[in-house]
Amino acid sequence: RQRQMCIRDRTMPARPIDEVLRDHDDEILAIPGVTMVYVGADAAGEPVLKVGVTVASPEVEERIPDAIEGWPVEVVETGEVHPLDDEG
Repeated sequence: RQRQMCIRDRTMPARPIDEVLRDHDDEILAIPGVTMVYVGADAAGEPVLKVGVTVASPEVEERIPDAIEGWPVEVVETGEVHPLDDEG
């Protein structure tokens, strides 16, 4: 399964993760089922790009790359996400 998007070797990120997020967030958010994308940490505390999805299904996950420009990507099931209103 190939899930690469403008990717370099996963072990050698060339740019800071915040720049990579900024340059690729629109294309990730355009994937159906994706609710958010942000910088987070993996289980070892290392930085990763986290992609929130409504439902973590094989159909959605196959559209999301394993890494972007060398930074690993983790898929997180978020359920539906709704904006907060101004009152609460």
